[in-house]
Amino acid sequence: MGSSLVLRCRQCGQANRIPVPRIFAGGRCGACKSPLPAPDHPVELGDDDLEGLIAEAPVPVVIDFWAPWCGPCRMIAPTLEDAARKLQGRLLVGKVNVDDNPRSAALHGARSIPLLVGFSGGSPSQRQVGALPPPALLAWLEKLAARPPGLAGPASLLPLLARVVVDHEGKIVAPLLLDPRGRWDGR
Repeated sequence: MGSSLVLRCRQCGQANRIPVPRIFAGGRCGACKSPLPAPDHPVELGDDDLEGLIAEAPVPVVIDFWAPWCGPCRMIAPTLEDAARKLQGRLLVGKVNVDDNPRSAALHGARSIPLLVGFSGGSPSQRQVGALPPPALLAWLEKLAARPPGLAGPASLLPLLARVVVDHEGKIVAPLLLDPRGRWDGR
C-alpha cells in the first residue's frame, strides 16, 4: 500500500487520510465534502512515512531536518511556512524532527542542522546545510520547485552510471536497470 498524509479540512476540521500521489488531485473531505487543497504549510513527517512520501510525491519535495532546540532551525521556519504557501501545488515542504526520527536523520546524513534536502522524482537533487537569509532560502526553494519531477541532480546520477554490465574485455554491454532508489528492478 502507498504512503498517505493526514490533511485537516479547513471547513469542519475533520482529519482526512489522502494517498500521496493524490495530494494535488483535489480530494474532498469525508465529512463535509468540501474540497481539500494541497498542503500550504510544512507537513510533519516521521520515520514511517518519509520515504514513501519522497518516492510517491508528484511534485518536488524539500525536507527540513530540524530540532526544537536548534536556533537556526527556528529562524528558517517562518520562511519555510511562507514558501509552502507561496509554492503550494509546485513544491511539498516536509519537516522531520531529528530527535524523534533518528532513522530518517541517519539515512539522509543529517549530521548538522538545519539540513534541507530537495528531492525530485524520488532522488535527492539538492542539499543545503545551515540557515540561509530569507531571500536566499526562498530563491533556493523556488529553483527546486521549478525543477521537473524526475530530474535529479548530477550527483544523484553518478551511482547509476557506475552500475553497468561489462563483458570480458571491459566493454559496456548494457546498463543495469535500477529503480529510483538505485535498486535493481528485475527487468
